[in-house]
Amino acid sequence: MNRIYLFGLLVLFTSLNSCDMLSDSNKGGIDNTFSFEFREFHEAENSDPILGISIRTNEQFPCVNYALITSHTIKNGIISISINDVYISDVCLTAIGPASTIIPLDLDAGNYGLELINGDIKDEFLINVKEEKIDITKPQEFLENSYDFSAPFNTWYRYPKNSFALVGGTFTDNTHLYENFLVQLIDSFEVKEIYFPDDAYIPYPREGSGHYVDFPASYFTYPSEEEYNRIGNFLIEYSSKYIKSGKGVGFSLRNWRNVSYLSWLHDRE
Repeated sequence: MNRIYLFGLLVLFTSLNSCDMLSDSNKGGIDNTFSFEFREFHEAENSDPILGISIRTNEQFPCVNYALITSHTIKNGIISISINDVYISDVCLTAIGPASTIIPLDLDAGNYGLELINGDIKDEFLINVKEEKIDITKPQEFLENSYDFSAPFNTWYRYPKNSFALVGGTFTDNTHLYENFLVQLIDSFEVKEIYFPDDAYIPYPREGSGHYVDFPASYFTYPSEEEYNRIGNFLIEYSSKYIKSGKGVGFSLRNWRNVSYLSWLHDRE
């Protein structure tokens, strides 16, 4: 047993003993039901997205930083995830929320079985992983069994390579600022508009938020990162020239590698 492994065990043991555990020792899992989702996340700005599965309790806890302890294996095309415990550290972030975790999954394209286990309960699903999306079904032979794990969608779209979203809104009397920016973006740069279906999870926001007029988001692909940087600089120039601070206008660009440009950082005073 090497030193790194011993150190990892020591860290895990120390963490668990400093936390408040909420497991039901009789059944080996926890007394709860769960929601799960597939999604891609970024470990940092300007990094490739990482595929993962997010699992959270349906119960709301008094601290938003309750976490699920899980273990998982991927073997012979079966992804098996067990819920082991819920814990909270010595610090309580005072807002209610579910206990949750996200597990990175290094999956090639193809079909997989998914087992989600909580003590004596095991729910089973089939998933199909593609470059553009992930589809999930519950096999007919398992429909009559327990369904303690549920998902809000049957399909999760992934970040299209070399894509970005334009999201924003305005006040009621200056909607032309957003509309003009969108027209100039399409006319001036090498972009191709893309669309997502309404009945699936998508990795980008569907519309702006927090404005008097929130516009539906627009999605595009572009030929190179250099072109995306040009588009970002155009947003900065447009904001500095046309958008006045305090007028209820805000646009943002965010791409598949988590690089963002925000208009409100460059509004004119």
